[in-house]
Order: sequence, then structure tokens, then C-alpha cells
Amino acid sequence: MPKFFINADNISDSKAYIDGDNARHLKKVLRASIGDSVTLCDGKGLDYNTVIAEIGENGIVCDPDKNTECKKTACYRNGGECIHTVHKEYRRVE
Repeated sequence: MPKFFINADNISDSKAYIDGDNARHLKKVLRASIGDSVTLCDGKGLDYNTVIAEIGENGIVCDPDKNTECKKTACYRNGGECIHTVHKEYRRVE
């Protein structure tokens, strides 16, 4: 199941909206179709298991099934306070 990081504002309890490069990649590269499963991460530590409900010209609408805590994040701490959260798949080391 592919995983995409999207803006938390694009996810609600009843619908999730994928737009931009993520939608293009799903449609053109992965050739996603209605009924396919997609995992969405809201950037705040939650993953949403979703099913594609609509594929449109400007984006994709998904129906969220359930959400779970994102297991692929790292929290960098300064003392006891989390100062920066990074998704491990996209962490850049310099």
C-alpha cells in the first residue's frame, strides 16, 4: 500500500483529499483506481488507511477507514521537549 504525506487540513473523519504532485503520481505513475488502498500521513503523527472513492481532474478523494499512530517518525528532543519531528523515509542527512 503506497504512503503519501499530505496536509492535515486535507483530512477529516469522512473524507481525505489528495492533490498536486501526490495525485498526479497516484494517477499517472501508480495507475491507481477507485477501490485501491492508500495510506496517508498527516504530518502530525497519524497515518490514515484510506480507500480511493473518486479520481478527478484536480485530485483524488479517499474514504478514511481508520487512523493509527505513525510508526516511522523520529522526534529530536532538546531536554524533555520535542523540538522537531522527522519522517524517517524523507530524513535528509548532511
